[in-house]
Amino acid sequence: RRHTRYGTVTGVQTCALPISALETRREFLAEIEEATRRPTTAFAIRYEDHALALLPHLALIKSAAHAFRHRAAAQLAAGDRSGALRDIGTIHRLARAAGSDPTLIGMLVHGAVETLAMDAAWQGWRVGAWGEPECKALQEMFSEADLRPVAVRAFRSERLFGSSLIEFLAKNPDKYFEILGNPVPGDDTSLAGRAISLMPIGWLRQNQARHARHLDAIVEMLQRAPRGLALMPDAAPRLPVEDVSGPVVYRMVCRELIPALSTAASKIDRVEVLLLLARVAFALERHRLATGRWPANLADLVPGQLASIPIDPMDGQPLRYKPGTNGTCLLYSVGPDGRDDGGSGTMHAKPPADCTWRTSKVARETRAQ
Repeated sequence: RRHTRYGTVTGVQTCALPISALETRREFLAEIEEATRRPTTAFAIRYEDHALALLPHLALIKSAAHAFRHRAAAQLAAGDRSGALRDIGTIHRLARAAGSDPTLIGMLVHGAVETLAMDAAWQGWRVGAWGEPECKALQEMFSEADLRPVAVRAFRSERLFGSSLIEFLAKNPDKYFEILGNPVPGDDTSLAGRAISLMPIGWLRQNQARHARHLDAIVEMLQRAPRGLALMPDAAPRLPVEDVSGPVVYRMVCRELIPALSTAASKIDRVEVLLLLARVAFALERHRLATGRWPANLADLVPGQLASIPIDPMDGQPLRYKPGTNGTCLLYSVGPDGRDDGGSGTMHAKPPADCTWRTSKVARETRAQ
């Protein structure tokens, strides 16, 4: 049985799921792969279920992406680079299908699934398992991924959702708990909900206007930002500050709708940085395959593998790159805190750690032998 354990080839273990475990899902995976190749692939969504409308099909997308990632690892360990590349391409298209849903949840699932595609590609990159054709294909694949238009569409949708929700509450004040969920008796949500359900129409309109202005400002920021959602340090704040002027009743509903926006934008920032690292990482590997060594610096990749020296969107400086003396290399972004920690994080490290792509010394030495 072929195995998703790189130790069978390189001495480094990653996952112990046998590929035979996926045989029972072969038809399901084949159907998903074929569907992702259609330009208008979409999932049936019951929007009348409100917040629960998206959960079933988004859970299915992530489950399928994990299955393709495991199979790609097994195929790569067995030397089937084209099969592994095909499965990573399916994950990439699956992410795009998830992002076609114009919601914040759809945007976040898009980013999460795209990260799974990068993880599958990185597993082979760190051990030197990819050849030149696959490295070129993966570099091009991650170069075409751009989450900024996805984010613009999602935040526009969030603006419409908030406006329509407040419009509904203005006409049906007794439906507040039915729409936003039943509170725990006596907590702040319960008190706020009762206050909102008793609001005069004018107060609700003030909340509606503030919410719309805030989301408009976010969309404008995303549209004028360079590629990658993180802004340079000398630009405006990453997200516009919420308007807290005037009576608190003018923003009570806004507080229910706005808090998650900053977290959503930060998560997509990180995916954009990982996509940039992926593009540069495969450019580095192509250089190594062509010359037998890592380049001395990123400038050596221009114009052969890259059009220009890549800039870290987290601090506006060139991406950090450290070729090792033992045949390894380290590529990283300083992360959302803007502080260079020497690449101490990993690809999956949570903020504020650096975002890192690092090769495996043991695996590459074993493969070279």
